Amino acid sequence: MLLARGTLSRVPYATVPPKVGYSLTEIGKSTAPVVEAISQWGEEYLHAVKAGSLSPA
Repeated sequence: MLLARGTLSRVPYATVPPKVGYSLTEIGKSTAPVVEAISQWGEEYLHAVKAGSLSPA
């Protein structure tokens, strides 16, 4: 799905054994702020659970 939507690019290499490389496209790179925000939320949630101020869902 990520390839089909243009988020990732795929580069096959003619090697034995076969090798394929993947990288983010410009569209994929533009998701960095969203991924960073989700990561930050996860860190804060984990710390709150460990501190006992929240219980896991």
